[in-house]
Amino acid sequence: MITFQKLIIAILAVFSLTFTACKKDKFDEPPHETVDPNLPVTHTIRQLKNLYSGTNFKLTDDITIAGIVVANDKGGNIFNQIIIDDGTAGISVAIDQNALFGEFPVGRKVYVKCTGLYLVADNNLLGLQGAIDLAGNPVEIPSNLITKYIVKANTGNAVVPIEIDNINRLNDSFQNRLIKLNDAEFTPEDTSEFYADAINKSSLSRVLRDCNEGVMEVRTSGYADFANQKTPGGKGSITGIYTVYRTDKQIILRNTSDVNLNDRTRYGVCPVVIVDTLLFENFESTSGSGVIALANWTNFASAGTKNWTSTGTTNKNARFSAFSSNVAFQQPSNVGWLITPALNLDLTLTKNLFMAQKVGFVTGTIKLEVLYSTNYAGSGDPTSASWNLLVDDATLATTSFSNSSPISLNSIAGTSVYIAFKYTGGFT
Repeated sequence: MITFQKLIIAILAVFSLTFTACKKDKFDEPPHETVDPNLPVTHTIRQLKNLYSGTNFKLTDDITIAGIVVANDKGGNIFNQIIIDDGTAGISVAIDQNALFGEFPVGRKVYVKCTGLYLVADNNLLGLQGAIDLAGNPVEIPSNLITKYIVKANTGNAVVPIEIDNINRLNDSFQNRLIKLNDAEFTPEDTSEFYADAINKSSLSRVLRDCNEGVMEVRTSGYADFANQKTPGGKGSITGIYTVYRTDKQIILRNTSDVNLNDRTRYGVCPVVIVDTLLFENFESTSGSGVIALANWTNFASAGTKNWTSTGTTNKNARFSAFSSNVAFQQPSNVGWLITPALNLDLTLTKNLFMAQKVGFVTGTIKLEVLYSTNYAGSGDPTSASWNLLVDDATLATTSFSNSSPISLNSIAGTSVYIAFKYTGGFT
């Protein structure tokens, strides 16, 4: 027998009590203006990246993308590549030439004719390369073939970073995009330390943190113009290109003017966390006996005839019991579903599911699974939909109501998401 006391799905929003003045970010000034040739574009950058299926390959179809240069090799922290973004995604373009910032300043629009180039993932970071050598290593676009693949367009286009207020929100969709991380600071261990080893020309990583317990690395080349500068000790915003090395989140600075960690208060006082409850159900509106019938909830038996029921006079809860199913109904197996109303999980920051549960009697094998679906019809048989496992309580042992740890829903997106509590078991 499994019972629920409370079910809460909460969305956490964060705001800061610290007020700071607004400051406009400065970007590289374009050297001159040119005309946009308005070449036909066949793919967005996101569509191009979606062609990658886990293996580096040569692009043979007629593919042209366009984007604005958001970072280049000015400052020495990015080597032989430019980063472009078209608003759907960002991607690096590797070019075997120094001082690319002269031809490709930040704010310049470029077209990339991708036919003949290679889509390559380097430690999980996807980019365009000129070739792959016999050893399997990527090779940059030769300088004498730049005009074959890259067409320069007008300069002076607006470059605005994507503002991020929680490191934990960053995922692969932000790779090679210019981000501005707010309310961040270097960890005490990496405060007032050199960005990199300028003497030995060695790259180093310094760790950033935010008040949501998120951490990421600031990766700096030993050849960067600012390698011998020290990391500031305050908190604030930091702008750069988001990358991932294997599984490590990193931000690559273009220059130290993108570092605005000037608030000396640091994190003695964290931002205030506001909990906005998307769904709260304590089952107090149920009768206290009989099959649960709540508006917009689904209570369905996909095996046997047992359903989730209401129990209690105070502190009511949802209960599933297979007691006497074999004796009275010849049901050695029961599968019962209790499914929430549709939830809109888009445009939220941190989403967690909380519940309290207990087990009354354990005879035979019972199991409780928590699942979610983005294609359930909202009523009727749930087995026709696709369900993804969140929690598998294969061995339940709590004999009094116990609050679960937060169950993260952060990876789930959709305007009609259903959470299901699926009981499997029987009485023998």
